[in-house]
Amino acid sequence: MDELKRQTRQLDTDVQQLTGEVHRLNDRADRTDRDKKWLVVGLLLVVGLVALLAFVAVRAQQTATEQEHLRNDVLCPLYSVFLGSYDPATRDKNPDPKAREKYEDAFAKIRHGWDVMGCTDPLVPPRSN
Repeated sequence: MDELKRQTRQLDTDVQQLTGEVHRLNDRADRTDRDKKWLVVGLLLVVGLVALLAFVAVRAQQTATEQEHLRNDVLCPLYSVFLGSYDPATRDKNPDPKAREKYEDAFAKIRHGWDVMGCTDPLVPPRSN
C-alpha cells in the first residue's frame, strides 16, 4: 500500500510537471503565432512602401518629362519672342528717367531665365520699322 501511495504521488508530481510544460508550450506557440502575424504585417507594410515609392518615382519622372515638354515647346519660344522684341531705342522718349533702367532690368531677367532654362531656340529677329 505504501508503494501504491508513493507511485500515486510520483504520478501526481509528473502530471503537474507535464501540465506546466504543456502550458509553457502553449504560451510559446501563442508567442510564435503573434510573432508570425507581426511579421506578415511588417512584410505587407514593406510591400506597401515599395509600391508607394515606385508610384512616386514614376510620377516624378512623368512630371520631369512634362516640365521639359513645357519648357521646350512653350517657354523657350515665348522667351525667344520676348528677347527678339528688345529694342534699346524704345524707351528713349519716356518722361520717366528710370524707364530705361527698368527696361534693361526686365530684359536682363528674361535673358537670365533663357540661360537658366538652357533654351536653344533661335531668337525671333527684332521687329523692323
